Amino acid sequence: MMVAQGHPGHPGHPGAGHPHGHPGGHPGAMSNTANPRRSYRPGAGVAARAYEERTGIKAPRIVAWEITRSCNLACAHCRAAAHCKPYPGELTLDECKRVMDDIASITDPILILTGGEPLMRPDIWDIIDYAHEKGLHPVIGTNGTLIDDSVAAKIADHGIPRVSVSLDFPTAEGQDAFRGKEGAFEETLEGIRNLRAHGVGVQVNTTITKMNNGLVDDMHSLALEAGAEAFHPFLLVPTGRGEDLVDVELTPDEYEEVLTWAYRCQKTSPMHFKPTDAPQYYRIIRQQAALEGVEVTPETYGMEAMTRGCLGGITFVFISHVGDVQPCGYFDMQQGNVKERPFSDIWTNSPVFADLRDYGRLRGKCGACEYKRVCGGCRARALAATGDYLAEEPYCAYVPRRVCQLVLDEIQSGFPVEDDPCAVLAARLGLTRSTVLAAIESMRAEGTVRRMGASFSSPKLGFKSSLCAMAVHGDEAEIDRVAALVSAHPEVTHNYLRNACYNVWFTVITPDDKSRKRLIETIVAETGCDDCLDLPSTALYKIRVDFSGRKAETAPAALDDEATGFDPDDPFDVELVRWAQGDVSVEDPYGEAAAKMTDRLGRHVTSEQVIERIREWKALGVVRRFGAMVKHQNMGYAFNGMTAWDIEPGRLDEIGAAFAATSFVSHCYARPRHDSWPYNFYAMVHGKTQQELDDQVAALSALAGATPKVLVSTKEFKKASPVYFE
Repeated sequence: MMVAQGHPGHPGHPGAGHPHGHPGGHPGAMSNTANPRRSYRPGAGVAARAYEERTGIKAPRIVAWEITRSCNLACAHCRAAAHCKPYPGELTLDECKRVMDDIASITDPILILTGGEPLMRPDIWDIIDYAHEKGLHPVIGTNGTLIDDSVAAKIADHGIPRVSVSLDFPTAEGQDAFRGKEGAFEETLEGIRNLRAHGVGVQVNTTITKMNNGLVDDMHSLALEAGAEAFHPFLLVPTGRGEDLVDVELTPDEYEEVLTWAYRCQKTSPMHFKPTDAPQYYRIIRQQAALEGVEVTPETYGMEAMTRGCLGGITFVFISHVGDVQPCGYFDMQQGNVKERPFSDIWTNSPVFADLRDYGRLRGKCGACEYKRVCGGCRARALAATGDYLAEEPYCAYVPRRVCQLVLDEIQSGFPVEDDPCAVLAARLGLTRSTVLAAIESMRAEGTVRRMGASFSSPKLGFKSSLCAMAVHGDEAEIDRVAALVSAHPEVTHNYLRNACYNVWFTVITPDDKSRKRLIETIVAETGCDDCLDLPSTALYKIRVDFSGRKAETAPAALDDEATGFDPDDPFDVELVRWAQGDVSVEDPYGEAAAKMTDRLGRHVTSEQVIERIREWKALGVVRRFGAMVKHQNMGYAFNGMTAWDIEPGRLDEIGAAFAATSFVSHCYARPRHDSWPYNFYAMVHGKTQQELDDQVAALSALAGATPKVLVSTKEFKKASPVYFE
């Protein structure tokens, strides 16, 4: 487990520490005390304001400084014994003073003195005094085991307002085992008591992993009982020595659970409560507040409304024990060394810092996320996981709305029919494969994607379809009774209540015309409604249910000379339809199909064979499209109308072609007239508002030179994909 300041780490890292820790409190929110040293807004002094006016860059507000790597403990993950001597290359006192002189020339930040164990450095008191002299605001991050009464008194005498103490388990057994020292737990609690006795504020830092995520309530209670004024849960960043802790790192979903717990806990906690190394928390605050109907403002959420998640290189910076400067202690990319270049020059001119300050440079789902200005993702995690510090946060479970829309636009008609389709989509969209998968599963869970699979041309499979309409008289209960009887038939795929004298409209798909007529006769007998229209299509001009706004593919794929359509006598073809008519997995869809078909056919089928056949069927029109079948209402298309027209027979093809060319018509057919229903042409239109729907109907009326009857669906009784073969 990566734990708070006070643990040895390899060069360039604060060991297993919390380089993001704010033992001095959140920037701009110091403790409630009369001590003038404890009331300030860091990074907002005269020098900081002048620096920002001069450069256009915000001055650092928090500098975490690993003044030594020496440590008195040997924590489980470090694979090293306690090391009590200075490490080679550590900055001397004179070098530390020069660094503080330079820092003070551009800002007046909180200066977190960390390690290793900073109290192992004998001249820490000189460093603290000089920091005060230069107008900096020093605080200490420690493991707490060295703070006896005399050390606590010294900390108070040297004007330290707050000390952060690492405490990761609520019991001696857990803490001692992890620290590698019997009695460490009690020594830490004693250190906290001593600090409080001398009026020094205490912040408890707890790193959350699988080892203790079930103990977060106990840790919060322990911190409160110990008298801490702040509690900061840290989310493990598995870099440096923490790489050994990947097995106990939380999953993205577990991160969400812990941070949601943190949001709820902080609402009632009397302690200052701030999850750290968890930029997603600032997204979760806004999501949870929105659910509660509360706007996130400084009045409602204080400083949490004014800061953002990842501050590395923006207002936060880390200096290692040898003087290397990094955006944070976990960001394993040195931007310069204060022995060779002034800190102010590194802060001003680092190209990596410039990247981190420009949210528009973020890539993947972070770049597309609506919360990127308040979250930003953990750049250290991105760097460790991908080698690209601007890549998407690898431990965030959230799928941004824009990412879902990008993926949805692709998969409605363009789901790849090739090996590893999600990897193909990821490359096409500039996302990761896991993000594409997460987006699809998210849209499935919320119901936007009803099914992934094939939309077949029923006639090309040898089936017959028809649109039927019944005139049902009576109250709502009677209509529902009739609709239920209609929907009970598996051959009925869609069933709606519409605003017309023929008010129950349904579609049927059967193996042949005789079966269709027999089914309609059965429905009439069952329902007792003998006024039923049978409206099979006499001409099809368009079927394309795709709300991406993209034009349909016009050039079919090249076909092998021996390519054929669906063969009902070929068991391979029948089994492929059985699979593709269902809701298919997107992880490995064609491999899944091959495995199922191998099992059912008793012979080996490869994914290549599946892919080749689907491609053939797409080119031949057997498969109209392979991808997502959507619930258009979830996409904002709440206003949908079936327009029925009385068109002169000689103009049907002309009007059909004109309607099919519009982007907002999804279905367009010619159908027979009836004496009681004088319409012979139908087009489905979809709008996000009533006005949009009205405008679409008006545009079609102008094309047709006629006025339609618009049938609006007022109730959906059934919507299912056809099942051609059981």
